[in-house]
Amino acid sequence: MKKILYCVRHGQSLDEQNSWFTGFTDTSLTPRGLNEMHHVGTRFHVTPVDVIYASVQNRALQSAEILQRYLHCDIHALRELTEWNREGILSGLTYSQVARLYPEELRNLTYFRSHALYGESYNDFLARVLSVFEVILQSSYRRIMIVTHGNVIGIWLREVYRIIPYTFHLAYPDHIVAVRLNHKHKIESLQSAFLHHNLYASKALGKNS
Repeated sequence: MKKILYCVRHGQSLDEQNSWFTGFTDTSLTPRGLNEMHHVGTRFHVTPVDVIYASVQNRALQSAEILQRYLHCDIHALRELTEWNREGILSGLTYSQVARLYPEELRNLTYFRSHALYGESYNDFLARVLSVFEVILQSSYRRIMIVTHGNVIGIWLREVYRIIPYTFHLAYPDHIVAVRLNHKHKIESLQSAFLHHNLYASKALGKNS
């Protein structure tokens, strides 16, 4: 079955506003983040969506509940869609606090696939993301919205489809990537749903711009 996935990054959260290391901290949306999600909802209110899958973390679940008001479909909250707990012991601290208290851990984080003490390894994170996306893709739903986190969306596109995540923005205000898959779950098109910019022809996919 062909599917379309609307991968939505949550709105601005308190940890982003205050420049905290996030990890598994469970912060809420800021007023700006709430407004961003209402804006997404108004853009999608005439778009058919069968179901919303959401991370159980508050910033994502809040975002999903706002979008539900516009889309009128069920939400399935999944723990496997939570953000990468890369920061571990550093979660909830500011950069200056981390630099003072855990300078070695901060140096370790300069390597992208590394993680701080008590954090989640890249391989464990990858395994759970691949597993939960497989469950979602095997569902009977065809038009699916996934409200989650930037690293979750990025690692799925990078590791499964070899798309370099930094060829497009997953941070606010460009929250959404629309992925159309054929019946073999291969990408037919990839777009920023806000910018309507076709990313499928990007160098990341070995195509000409």
